Amino acid sequence: MYTKGRHNHMLSSYAKEQELEKKRKILQKNIPAVEAYANGTTGYMVKAGANAGKVLKHIKVEPSNS
Repeated sequence: MYTKGRHNHMLSSYAKEQELEKKRKILQKNIPAVEAYANGTTGYMVKAGANAGKVLKHIKVEPSNS
């Protein structure tokens, strides 16, 4: 049996996967964080565009003792 090519393929595919994962992590770190809780609200306020000034995804917690 000839297994040298199989091992070479396994190692090279693993190296490619690791390289892609490293690049993905670098790109993920470069995404700017969203400003939540900035204006005293628990959502994100749109700053530009047609919906400027609106709060998106407002979080409302219902009290458990009602």
